Amino acid sequence: MALSVAVSTCRRPDGLTRLLASLMEADGCDFAWELIVVANGPDAAARTRTESWPRGFPAPLRVVHEPRLGLSRARNRAVGVARYPLVAFLDDDVTVGPGWLSAYERAFADAKVGLAAGPVAPAWRAEPPSWIDARALADLSCLDLGEDPRRARPGEVVGANFAARRELLRGLGGFREDLGRRGGRLLSGEEFDLARRAAAAGHGLLYVPEARVWHDIDPARLRRAWHLRRSYWGGRTAVRLAGSAPSESDAAGGRARRIAARRRAGATLFDEARHAAWRAGVMVEHLLGGARPGGDRCPPG
Repeated sequence: MALSVAVSTCRRPDGLTRLLASLMEADGCDFAWELIVVANGPDAAARTRTESWPRGFPAPLRVVHEPRLGLSRARNRAVGVARYPLVAFLDDDVTVGPGWLSAYERAFADAKVGLAAGPVAPAWRAEPPSWIDARALADLSCLDLGEDPRRARPGEVVGANFAARRELLRGLGGFREDLGRRGGRLLSGEEFDLARRAAAAGHGLLYVPEARVWHDIDPARLRRAWHLRRSYWGGRTAVRLAGSAPSESDAAGGRARRIAARRRAGATLFDEARHAAWRAGVMVEHLLGGARPGGDRCPPG
């Protein structure tokens, strides 16, 4: 089954070059595929440097421009122009492992599978500090559900590495554009929301361990300040998810209960600070009454 690979990029030319090189070496697949690079932002088309990209790319490579800043907007643009029945999404700061393309192509041989996700391993640029725990790894968009394929839950879909049927994406209306990164705002949840709607519509979700990628971890994201910011925006994301589906308030409550359990188990001061930042995000989002227009700056890295 033919596959479109979609990559949204904003000010990460070096990372994008590494990703393209890894795709060239991924595997010699025997099915048609294409790469869509979405230059995201008002002046992103002019800033997307193609001269450093690898020569002799093994598939058609298109650059399209989405001037409205926002990851969900860029992904929706890719879905709109995708030529093939499967669309796989990658971030511009990952590299793919051997067999990545073929793993997703095989996953969708089962007609019941509507969406699939693969593992995201950290590629550390600096030694991670001792306080990097499972929650911090999740905030860094890392995922490892083991070596065996299995049914996935919506919360086990990471935006850095997943794929879906094109008609499912279009039929569900694509990604919510009030969710997802936009400039310096660390909103998230767009892939979770999509996976949740896909599951509710009866589509199967699958974890594909062979579709592995490595996520470049900027040393700036190994600072406590970044994780507190991430927790704050996680709180704001939770409110938006709860606002679109009342049942999601249970997820927010579940997170609060997990925090309370960690306190009883001897949570650290940093755990408490992350929870306080998350609660602050919840309160701010309630005060603002939901989605608000954001800035138009691309993140620095």
